[in-house]
Amino acid sequence: MKPDCIKKVEDHLAQVRGAPVKLTQAEIDAIDRRMNQAARDVYTRDPNAFRGMTSEERTLAAGIEAASAGERAADAAAIGKMWQTKKRIEARDEMVTMAATSTKEGGTLSAKAKHPHINAIMRMMEQTARQKGGAVAGVHARLSDLWGATANKFRALPMLDDPAADGVLLRVFREMRGENSNDATAKQLATGVAEIMADLRKRLNQYGANIDQLDNYVPQDHNARLITQAGKEAWTNDTFGHIDTATFIDADGNQLGDAEIKSILGDMWETITTDGRAKKEYNEAAAQLEGPLGKRSVMQRAASFSRQIHFKDAAAHEAYHAKYSELKPAGLLLQHLQRTAEDLAVVERFGPDAKQNIAKLIDVAHALDDTHADTIGADKTRGKRTIAGVNPEQLTEALLGHEDDFRSAVVDAARWFTSMHTATKLTRTAVRAVPQDLNTIINYSMELGHASRIPQMLKASTDGATRETLRKMGIGAGIIEQSLMATGRRVQGIGWAATRGMDRFANATMHLTGLQQWTNSAARSGQLIHGWHLAENAGKEWGKLKQGTQQLLSEVGITADKWDLVRQVPTTKVAGSALPDVSQIASALPHLSAAEHNDMTRLVNAFIWEGGNKITNEKDLLARTAGAFGAKPGTSAQAVINSLMLFRGVVSVITANMVRRWKRQATLGGKLAVTGSYMGGATMAGYVGNSLINLTDGKNIPDPTDARSWLAAFSTGGGAGFAGDMITGGLGQITQSGGTSNAWRLLGPTGSEIGDVFDIGSATYKALTSGEQSAAQKAKYKALRFGRNHIPMMNLWYTKAAVDHLFMNDANEFVMPGYQKKMENLAGKYGSQYYWTPGGQLNAPGFGEYKD
Repeated sequence: MKPDCIKKVEDHLAQVRGAPVKLTQAEIDAIDRRMNQAARDVYTRDPNAFRGMTSEERTLAAGIEAASAGERAADAAAIGKMWQTKKRIEARDEMVTMAATSTKEGGTLSAKAKHPHINAIMRMMEQTARQKGGAVAGVHARLSDLWGATANKFRALPMLDDPAADGVLLRVFREMRGENSNDATAKQLATGVAEIMADLRKRLNQYGANIDQLDNYVPQDHNARLITQAGKEAWTNDTFGHIDTATFIDADGNQLGDAEIKSILGDMWETITTDGRAKKEYNEAAAQLEGPLGKRSVMQRAASFSRQIHFKDAAAHEAYHAKYSELKPAGLLLQHLQRTAEDLAVVERFGPDAKQNIAKLIDVAHALDDTHADTIGADKTRGKRTIAGVNPEQLTEALLGHEDDFRSAVVDAARWFTSMHTATKLTRTAVRAVPQDLNTIINYSMELGHASRIPQMLKASTDGATRETLRKMGIGAGIIEQSLMATGRRVQGIGWAATRGMDRFANATMHLTGLQQWTNSAARSGQLIHGWHLAENAGKEWGKLKQGTQQLLSEVGITADKWDLVRQVPTTKVAGSALPDVSQIASALPHLSAAEHNDMTRLVNAFIWEGGNKITNEKDLLARTAGAFGAKPGTSAQAVINSLMLFRGVVSVITANMVRRWKRQATLGGKLAVTGSYMGGATMAGYVGNSLINLTDGKNIPDPTDARSWLAAFSTGGGAGFAGDMITGGLGQITQSGGTSNAWRLLGPTGSEIGDVFDIGSATYKALTSGEQSAAQKAKYKALRFGRNHIPMMNLWYTKAAVDHLFMNDANEFVMPGYQKKMENLAGKYGSQYYWTPGGQLNAPGFGEYKD
C-alpha cells in the first residue's frame, strides 16, 4: 500500500470517526490482503474486461469490490450473531422444558432426578446426532442418479478399481469446471451435483456463512500427511505447475512473478502442515472477516483451502489430488457433501458456532442443577453429572468431531488393524445377522403396529424399481455412500503401507459374505417402518398420539411444538402405502418459510433414518462414546480403543435400544411383554445362527434339549454378546477353532491377535530351549493357523469348509499329528460333533450331543 493511499485512508477514517487515525502495520497489511483478494475476484469474474482497464480503473474496481465484500461480511456477521443468540435461547428453553418433563431419571424435578438439565442437554445432542444421520441420508437420496451412472462393476470386489466408473466422475468434474466433456450424462449429473451444493450453500448462508457462489467450483482435499512427506519445496513446485497463475495478481492488476507466487504457495504449505485439520478452535477474528462460518465449517475445520488454490483445469485438479489426497473423485465429492450436510444439521439446531453455544448451555445446565441439588440435598459435584459414564463435554466432542479430523501414525496403525480384523473376522457374521435382524424387524413391526406390512418390506427388498423409488426418498440410500466410498479412496499408504488397500479388503469381505447387502436390506425395512408410522400418525394431534410414539418422535427432536409442522409433510404412495416425501415440500407447501422447510426436512429425514438404526444397531452417539470411554473422535486414543473394542460396540447400542423400548411402554405388563418378545426371539435367532454356523463348519446342529445350547444361543443372540465367548468357552479355555485364551479376548480382536502372537512366541521359545518334539509341533501348528486366519477370503462362511478339507486339515495333521482326532473330541465337548470330520468322513447332518 503506497504512502499516499495510506494517508487518504487515514484522512477518510478520521473524518468518519471525528478523531485522528493512525493505521497500524497490521491494519495496513489487512487492507492490502483485502484489496489483493478483491482484485483477484474482479479478474476472475471477467478476465478480459479486467485486462482492458487502466491501473487507476483496476484500483477503483478492486476498492468497490472490497467495500462490497466488507459489507457482505458485516451483514453475514450480524446475521450469524442473531442466529447464534436465537438458537441459544431456543435451545435453553427446550432444555428447561425437557428437564421438567424428562423420564430419563424418574420423571419431573423430583429427588430421583439428580441432574435433569445436564441430562436434557445431552439428550438434545443425541437428537442432533440422529438429525445429522438424516441430513446425510437426504444428500444420498439426491445422489441416486449419480450413483446409478457411476456404479463400480467390481462392486463385490471393491479392492479393484473400475476405470470406466472413475472416468464418468472425472467427466462430471470437468463439466463442473466449465469444460466440455462431450458426455451428455456427465453434463446432466454435473448440473444435479451443482444444485445440491448450491442448496447447501444457500442454507448455510441463511445462518451467516457468507459463502459466495463460485463458478466452476469443484471440491478439494489437501492431505496434511502427504503434503508434509513431500516437503515444502517439492509440494510448492508441484502445485505451481497445476495452478492458474493468471489469478495471482496484485491490487493494481499486475501479474505476480513466479517467485512471488511460490512464496505464497510456501506460506500455504506451512499453514497446511502446521495448522491443518488438527486446528478445531473457533477463530473469531477470521469469523469477523468471513462470517461465522465463512470458509470454515461450523466446527471451524481449518486449512481446507478449497477456495484458495485455483487449478488451471480439471486435469490439473486430478493430477494434484492423485498425489496429495487419498480421495478419488467419488470420495472427494461425497465427503464434501456429507460434511456440509452434517455441519448444516448442527447449525440449524445449535447455531453457527455450535461448540460455543453448547458450552454455554452446559454452564447454564450446571447452574440450574446446582440449585436443584440444594433443594433436594444432592451432591453438587459436577464431575459426577454423567450418563453411562460420559460427561457433556465428551458428548460435545463426539457430536461435533469426525474420525478423520486428526491423523497420526498411531491412528493409521489402529485403523489398519480395524480394517484387517473386519477383513478376516467378519467372515461368517452374515449367517448370524440374518436371523437376528429378522427377529428385530418382526418385533419392531409388531411394536409399532405394522406387522401386516412385512410382505411390502419383502417387495422393497426384491423389486429393483421399488428400491430405486425408495432410494430417491432417502429410504435405503445408505448403499449409495457404501458403493461410492468403497472405491472412493486411492490404494496408497497414508503413513502405513496399503492402509487403504486393507480398507478395500474389508469392504470386499462385507460384500462377498452378503453382510453388507443384508444390512442395507434390514436398514431399509426399519426405515420403511418409521416412514409408515409417521405417515399413519400425521392425522393425529400430539395429545392423541400414544406415549410410545411421542417418545419415539422425541428421540430425533420431534416434540409437541414441532409436531404441528412435521405432520404436514407430503406423502407419496409406494408399494401401496403412503410414505413421507420431503422432496415434495416446496411444491405442496409453498407457504412455509425457509426455516420451516428446513426444520421439516431435517426432522422427517432423521426420523426415517433412525428407523434403520433401530434394526441394525449401528449408531448411537451416547453408547458409542461410552464404549470409547469418552475419547475425542479422530484421536489416537479413540482409534486404539475402537480397535480394541471392535465388534463390541454393537452390544451397547442393542442395550440402549432395548432400554428405550422398555421406556416407551406405558404399563409394566407392556414393558415385560415387549422385552420378553425381543429377548425370546433373539435367543431363538441365536440358536438358528449357531446351527447355521455349525452346518457351514461341517458340524451337527446343537442339541435343542440341552440347556447349554440355549445358554450359548442367548450369549450370541440374546443380548449377552460381550460375555458370550466367556459363557460358551470359559475363561482361559481353548476355543473350538483352536483359538487363543479368552482372557486375551477381553481386549477384543486386537487382544486376540496379541494373545496369538504371544502363544506362538512362547511355544517357539519352549521348542528351541527344551527340544521337545511336542513343543515344536505346537509352535508350527499355531503359526500355520495364525497365517491361515489372516489371509482374506479363506474363512468366508461358504469357503471355510472347502479350504479345510482341501488342504488345511491335512496340513494341520502334518505339523501336529493327532490334530484331527483332537478336534473331533473337542467338538463333542461342546455338543457339536462333526458330520464331516476333519479326516474326511461324511455323514448326514443331525443333532449334536454334549459329552462331558
